[in-house]
Amino acid sequence: MPEKFDKKYDVCPVCRSADIHHYHSDYRDNDIYKCDNCRVQFMNPVYSDAYLAEYYAGYISPESTQKTIDEQHEVCKQNFAAINRFMPDKGEMLDFGLGNGTYALYARDLGWQVSGYDVDCSTTEELAKKMNMDIRCGDFDKLDWGDRKFDLIYAHHVVEHLKDPVARLKSFRAIMKKDSFLYIGVPNISAWGSKLKYFLERLGLKKTRVGKYYDSEHHIFYYNPDSLGKLLQMNGFKLVYKSNASKPKPYQNVITKFLRQKVKEKLVAGVAFFVIAQKID
Repeated sequence: MPEKFDKKYDVCPVCRSADIHHYHSDYRDNDIYKCDNCRVQFMNPVYSDAYLAEYYAGYISPESTQKTIDEQHEVCKQNFAAINRFMPDKGEMLDFGLGNGTYALYARDLGWQVSGYDVDCSTTEELAKKMNMDIRCGDFDKLDWGDRKFDLIYAHHVVEHLKDPVARLKSFRAIMKKDSFLYIGVPNISAWGSKLKYFLERLGLKKTRVGKYYDSEHHIFYYNPDSLGKLLQMNGFKLVYKSNASKPKPYQNVITKFLRQKVKEKLVAGVAFFVIAQKID
């Protein structure tokens, strides 16, 4: 087994501030820190590269049930409806964190020219043949995109896994066109349910599976709309849109879906959210 953790951070890995403090510890014995400057939360110490490489080997499954695909299509409907507000003309898109390929195929059906990326080469090679699509894998920073530049980078529930989000945003900027857009969807660490559980845990009233909502088995950074917005602004992006993310429920009736999307999710911080940001040159 590889060494599980890196050396502990003395400063915030996002903004380099020394104003960090221990915030929580979960039932997996992972420590969560919070930065008082940029407000981001992060695992400290963080998993080693070798440990994560072993964890993510074979992590992606190219086969999905129809129920999963239907749920993912519900996610796409909401996400691309928002994207279309800023990008009615389709262009070059990179699906960063391809997963099973459903989002990339959905975007291609909408008219986007889609390429994909994921870390696991064995799965992505199979998906590339199945989808007839340009899909890359491995070390993202070593990929050669030639003269290609993207109009949109789509990163759905990927950024919370990244050890160095600042470096990744810089690499995104390098392959994005002028005035292009970045979509990011992540879990919301400030969801009302998570905040309530945290409060009960700190009071000692909830003692089982403490901090489960951090998903620290594979999530490393923990965002809310404010901290993710600051991360983007510090790294050359302008936040243009943010929204709670609907839970994928394709079989709800029209009235229930309307109340959930237009009422409940406008009033309550949900378990996830997404933002759209524009590259600033």
